[in-house]
Amino acid sequence: MALMQEEYDLARARLETMPENIGIATLRFGAMTKEDALKHIDAKDNVGEFLVDVQIRYLRSLKERK
Repeated sequence: MALMQEEYDLARARLETMPENIGIATLRFGAMTKEDALKHIDAKDNVGEFLVDVQIRYLRSLKERK
């Protein structure tokens, strides 16, 4: 899935608002710290793309519930 820079920015901003001690776990990539997740998003690697995709899908699902 080709993600736009705005989607990376939005996902990063959402993650930045979360507490520093939050952990993120996925079945696909395992557990990581908030700092590690932000690094993956910044690197736009496979993990970062996955994290952004999850955030965007979540936000779209909220929008569609209206």
